[in-house]
Amino acid sequence: MDQAVLVNQQFPDEMYNEGQSFLSSIDKQGVRVIDALWRKSKDQSQWSFYITVRDFNKLGPLYFFTRIQKIFKKEVFKHIRTSNIQIAPEENPYIRMISSIITTNGSVSRIEFFTNYLNGMEMDDLVIYKIGKKKPNKR
Repeated sequence: MDQAVLVNQQFPDEMYNEGQSFLSSIDKQGVRVIDALWRKSKDQSQWSFYITVRDFNKLGPLYFFTRIQKIFKKEVFKHIRTSNIQIAPEENPYIRMISSIITTNGSVSRIEFFTNYLNGMEMDDLVIYKIGKKKPNKR
C-alpha cells in the first residue's frame, strides 16, 4: 500500500473514505475535530491519522481516547487503529505551520500534499480532510 502511494503519488480511496467515516463517527461521540489529516513522516513506513481537537489541554488525552474506544467497539476499520491515531490540541505548532500555507476553512476537502518543501525543509506527506486558519500566537 505505502509503495503505491510513493510511486504513484496517489492516496488510496479506501483509506480516504475510511478516514471520512471515522470523522463522522467521532463527531457522533461529541468530539469536535478542528483539523484532520493522514500524515506519513519520511522516517516512517505507516500512515497516522492525525486530528486536533478543542479543549485537549482542558480534558486531556484520556477523555478523547475513551471516546475513540467506543467507536472501535461498534465499528471495524482496516487502516485506522488506536495505535496510529494522533490527537493534539488545536494550537499544535505543526498544524499551525501547515495552516499557514493550506486551509479548508473548516470544510472537508481532499488535499493530497506529497514531496513538498517549506523553508528548505522536506515536509511529511499529508492527505488533508480539513484544516482551519489559525489565529496568530499572542505575545
